Amino acid sequence: MNNSRIRNINTAGKFGRYITIFLIIIAISAFVMTAIGTAAAIAVSKQEVNVKVQTNFDVTSNGNIFDKLKNYMSVGDLENIEDLAKYDGQTIKVNDEDISEITVTQIDNGYSVNAKTNEITLTTKNLIGNLVLTLVYIASIIFALFMFRNLMKIMSTCETPFAEDVIKRMTTFANSLVPVAILSMITKGFWESFNSGNMFDFNIDFGVVLLVAVVYVLVMIFKYGAELQQEADETL
Repeated sequence: MNNSRIRNINTAGKFGRYITIFLIIIAISAFVMTAIGTAAAIAVSKQEVNVKVQTNFDVTSNGNIFDKLKNYMSVGDLENIEDLAKYDGQTIKVNDEDISEITVTQIDNGYSVNAKTNEITLTTKNLIGNLVLTLVYIASIIFALFMFRNLMKIMSTCETPFAEDVIKRMTTFANSLVPVAILSMITKGFWESFNSGNMFDFNIDFGVVLLVAVVYVLVMIFKYGAELQQEADETL
């Protein structure tokens, strides 16, 4: 490999190392702030603090809002969402896990719809659990960033990107992304459950899975490139 390409790889490694150090500082700051929040939650947990969240939101339309919504939602036992117009100024009780009642008010050229969500009870016990899980998740990110920094450090001084040290550091970085991906999906699921008051639901984030898969594919490509270079060196 010619010297100009090696210099470009070294430069990219140096730049990547500086960027990674900056990201590590941000991640550590996030870890510290989350730790402080966890300590504060633990301090008040003995007082059995419960917080009830109740949200109102308005949807206003200058046209026929029901034509737009009828294909996406239904309300209680109403067969057609257009029937909401019959309840102008009245409150409709809704048997739904998220919404308790809906009030419809007629306005010029349309309707104003006000929906009240069901009460969600947030306890400090669940909050502390989520914060601790978040700490573990951020710690996994910090570890992965340190592995990437080590990779960039090797790249900034290597004579070839197919060197054994480069491949080893790249493999370690790829492995460090696995717990990050898993914890990312678990943490997201628990926080969504906490905010909605529903049961925990684990959803696969295909974007995160794809990112990890791409990194592993790059590792295999570099390993294959290293084998080809070794064979070429032995032939010479």
